[in-house]
Amino acid sequence: MERLQVLELEWWYQSSSSIKPELDKEVLQALRPNKGIRKLHIQSYGGIKSPDWMEVPTLLTSFSSLRRVSLKDCPNWQVPPCSFLRQLEYLEIDGMPEWEEWSCPVSWDSLHELTIKHCPKLKKLPLLPRALRRLHLEEVGISCLHSELDGCSRVDGGIETTSSPHSSPPTSAALSRLYISSCDKLTSIIGLLQQHLPDLVEINIVICQNLVESLPEKGFGHLVSLKRLKLVCCPELTCLLPMQKEEEDASAQHLPCSLEVLEISYSGDAMGGWWWTGLQRLTSIAKLDLRRCPTTVELLFDRLKRNPHPHLSATLRELLIEGYSRFDHGQQSATSSACSSQLSPPPTLPLIPHNNVDASAGVLRAFTSLKQLIIEDSPNFLQKWGGWGLPSSLERLTVDRDDDLSLEELSACLHDLISLKSLSFWNFENLHSLPNLGGLPALETLDISFSPSINTLEVMSLPTSLKKLILQHLVNLHSLPDLSACLCSMKLWLVKYRGMPAGIMLKEHVHVS
Repeated sequence: MERLQVLELEWWYQSSSSIKPELDKEVLQALRPNKGIRKLHIQSYGGIKSPDWMEVPTLLTSFSSLRRVSLKDCPNWQVPPCSFLRQLEYLEIDGMPEWEEWSCPVSWDSLHELTIKHCPKLKKLPLLPRALRRLHLEEVGISCLHSELDGCSRVDGGIETTSSPHSSPPTSAALSRLYISSCDKLTSIIGLLQQHLPDLVEINIVICQNLVESLPEKGFGHLVSLKRLKLVCCPELTCLLPMQKEEEDASAQHLPCSLEVLEISYSGDAMGGWWWTGLQRLTSIAKLDLRRCPTTVELLFDRLKRNPHPHLSATLRELLIEGYSRFDHGQQSATSSACSSQLSPPPTLPLIPHNNVDASAGVLRAFTSLKQLIIEDSPNFLQKWGGWGLPSSLERLTVDRDDDLSLEELSACLHDLISLKSLSFWNFENLHSLPNLGGLPALETLDISFSPSINTLEVMSLPTSLKKLILQHLVNLHSLPDLSACLCSMKLWLVKYRGMPAGIMLKEHVHVS
């Protein structure tokens, strides 16, 4: 098959006991592709070793056109080919549980994307080329990422050092996207992030339980093209420097001005002052996602109250807050407590009773470009930071699990939302009814779900703009609002009507799914 360019080989077994490694190797040896092959995919190969045409130097010259290789779910393969991969642009190795060592003596000058998944025994990566653009590691047994990029210059403490007139320019790497997930043995990635990476636009670090001291001393400011930074489920991330010391260092660029999306979720709470100091310099931040880091949220909004951000109010489009509670600091982790003790000063604000708002309540309203706001499992957040109302630019609002939010406070938050298109209330345990929504002239979708205390919607007025109504698991509801005004102005209604008493009669022309 001289013109064959893509070859996919996949084994199928009824059970793992039916795998015959020697037979599989013999079959793969016989299926040697032609010299023009460009893409090779091998899946569920049961052999232990590679065939000769992947290893013997005299045979390797036949594969000068090969650019993409994918090796997936090969349970016994202990030594994947090395020399065979020299000319590749894309390499994926996924599901080799017995693979322990990878020594690659050749230079991968052309490799642009490398993905390694589900190789828990692999402890170290080979030296990677500067041309590498995308690195994805998931469930790999490595403990540290140091200088895996061949010949790349390093930066000092996260800040690029100034070269003398006679020195050569720093040698940079082409890495643009870094994804690290479920690497339980990984403790540090400082070495990799301190290299000269001017093209890096995205960092995703997810579910690395033992990742500590992994952030550059001066943050991420030297990553001048970074747009998305995501730190999720890394509970051991700790403070880097005390807040006071970091704020005194005015020259430090803790976050690059290019950053557009910042997500800190289920990670070390209040990880020092690097993120706040860097946040002050951001000019393009559009999305902020803070989950299960209540001290960080309190610190952020307290700072915004006392020192408004120069750009955040005009650039922020999406804000998500989850797991914030001013009254429940006992749930913070030991890591969070250790971090909080280093902050200067720690957030110790007095409790504010209902219907008694102060200047804090205007912080959310100051986000004049905000389009989407999601508040999940955060009692008291809206009362404290949104008591003066929410920004009129808001188009989508979701409030999930806030048992302390009263009907009056909810009405105040919804006042003057002339652009709101979607409104969702989920898991309100103590709320018996909802305020009138007739003053929301742009509202198209209303979702009221999983709120067992709501017993009537009859007194609630709805805007004529409404197109979609979702009602789910309102087990005590005995009356609905008047839908006639809405039905006159729309052609389609979709009502989800699950987990509710059967005695409620919906008006005709309403479609029930």
